Amino acid sequence: MVSGELLNLLRAHSTNSIVGRCMRAIEEDEIKFSPPTSLPLDRVLDVYSVRAKINSERNEGSIAGFEDLVLSINQAPKTTLVRLESWELLSKWFTIFTGEEYSVLFGVLESPKRKVAWFDPVRGYDY
Repeated sequence: MVSGELLNLLRAHSTNSIVGRCMRAIEEDEIKFSPPTSLPLDRVLDVYSVRAKINSERNEGSIAGFEDLVLSINQAPKTTLVRLESWELLSKWFTIFTGEEYSVLFGVLESPKRKVAWFDPVRGYDY
């Protein structure tokens, strides 16, 4: 279930096209949630800067939102903890990056899925 605090934060940024699509997905589709995790900002910056470069070079930019995410976390205080939440929909994934107490929205990644199907962590998509 989406927390009220996170919904309010997303609504406040709904003019961003990716956030707007994420909000519509919440309203229209069934969503599966992965448990949220928190990481130090420097770790998030290291990992997602590399992923942004790989996405640009190999995936032809198929995952949207990296530019805003990397810019935003570069501007945050280095002691910040970043909360990551992954939401699976039938045709895509959203990964949401916020402050620990939903005080700031750093960014949202929108990723297509290989198949329009639910992912099973044991059997993959082919079940």
